[in-house]
Amino acid sequence: MIPQTNPDSNATKKHQQNYIYLPSLDGLRGIAILAVMIFHASPKYLRGGFIGVDIFFVLSGFLITSLLIKEYENKGSINIKHFYMRRILRLFPALVLFLCGTFIYASLFPHHKNIVTFNDVLIVLFYIANWVRAFKIHISNFGPSGFSVGIGQDRHRKSR
Repeated sequence: MIPQTNPDSNATKKHQQNYIYLPSLDGLRGIAILAVMIFHASPKYLRGGFIGVDIFFVLSGFLITSLLIKEYENKGSINIKHFYMRRILRLFPALVLFLCGTFIYASLFPHHKNIVTFNDVLIVLFYIANWVRAFKIHISNFGPSGFSVGIGQDRHRKSR
């Protein structure tokens, strides 16, 4: 969503913006995700693929901020409870599916060097992997995946 000034407004009217949806931003986020996936699968094919994390966070932050600004302009306030409920309803189904699949895979193939524990699942589910890693409370085998999810959540917490 990009703010676009309303051309019909005059100087005495309150400044209003119309937000337009740009599918290209979603496409760019998708490319960023693919870059990270390719980098994790085989770094030799895309050495700088980790930059996709930064691109994804910047675009997501921009889009979320645009939505919050629009809500503030329309209602005069931002309902944080509704903001987080929308995020949970949008993100948790995929996160839970990913975590269940990973836990089942780790249970079926315990000889794999990266054994995922139930604690790892809970750490990622509650977006605290970055804190757990920073304070060396638990060494998670999810590695940077859970860490970057936690960092993204912290960025949103601090921006409100």
